[in-house]
Amino acid sequence: MKSNQSIQINDDNTVTVILSNGDRLTLREPLGKDMDGLSQDLIKIKHTDQVQKLLGRISTPQLTRLQYGKLGIADTQVLNTALDFFSAPPSARAEFEAALTELGYLPASASEPTTAQPS
Repeated sequence: MKSNQSIQINDDNTVTVILSNGDRLTLREPLGKDMDGLSQDLIKIKHTDQVQKLLGRISTPQLTRLQYGKLGIADTQVLNTALDFFSAPPSARAEFEAALTELGYLPASASEPTTAQPS
């Protein structure tokens, strides 16, 4: 059954993304070592190859390139939006959360802590 995608910003500054099939991925903020061999500029413009590699490094459970390749465009968009959260300056994160709510990605209970569920 297909459901709406959503993004939850967790208290530990991770982001939980719920995909259309109900799968949950928790993304942590990328560290410098996660960017090894990647281009920040290409990630900002959502270059698919670069985004796939980065998501594989920061997602729990790990999102493989094969799994990413099977996602619909709406699911890839919600993952791209979640990545944007990490590049927002701390002073703009509250504004970013408001924008996510307006877009319908952020549920009303976004402040509730979540845990990754095994797939």
